Amino acid sequence: MTPCPPRLAYVCTVSGYNQPELEACLQHRPQDLILIVSHGMEQSGAPERLEQVLKTRLPATRIQRLGATTDMPFHGDDLCENQHWIHHVLLPVLRQLAAEGAHCWLNFTGGTKTLSTALLFAYPWDLCEYKPNNSHWLLQYHLITDDG
Repeated sequence: MTPCPPRLAYVCTVSGYNQPELEACLQHRPQDLILIVSHGMEQSGAPERLEQVLKTRLPATRIQRLGATTDMPFHGDDLCENQHWIHHVLLPVLRQLAAEGAHCWLNFTGGTKTLSTALLFAYPWDLCEYKPNNSHWLLQYHLITDDG
């Protein structure tokens, strides 16, 4: 398991089943946690439940929930819409955290495949994590681009 950096900004995609993301958050204890919530997930109540558990278990973690805004739709199913939302909503937050010295990790276990794809290639993540179904292991990846 990779040790946590001095300041960790951890990004998780919220879905209907968030046990793997919860376990990872409790393991890493990030200083900053960003929960990505599509419009459909917002309606399900899953983000509120996850956020309440996290606030109780990780009181020192600053939690931000990012999702659709009045001028920026975000349903999670459309690749182009996801890329647009990531560019205009998520990336400014990540860039600010990185400027403050945070290492940005992505947990792409939840959410849609199009959202995971867009997230993986939208930012130079310090580490990416994924927990497969029926596995006890949280897999970690360092993505390498053509330019190294």
